[in-house]
Amino acid sequence: MAHANAAWPVRLSAVELLGDVAPLAEDALLTALLTSVPNCDMGLERFLTMARGAMRREAMESAAADEQTLRFSAALAQLFTW
Repeated sequence: MAHANAAWPVRLSAVELLGDVAPLAEDALLTALLTSVPNCDMGLERFLTMARGAMRREAMESAAADEQTLRFSAALAQLFTW
């Protein structure tokens, strides 16, 4: 999160921001939290905004996304901010 906020408003790539997305995508608790808990932190929202964009750009460049990664991307998109 600190890395994303230090770079803001420059958008980092998914690799720069998240490294390997697979462990995050496999985390059922993280996915559940992203879809059910509101975010009230601006720094976290910057990170999540950057993550959403990076994953969207990566998905557009590659047609080979596994089901867990797509589920995680959808969870990021559903998160809302108060």
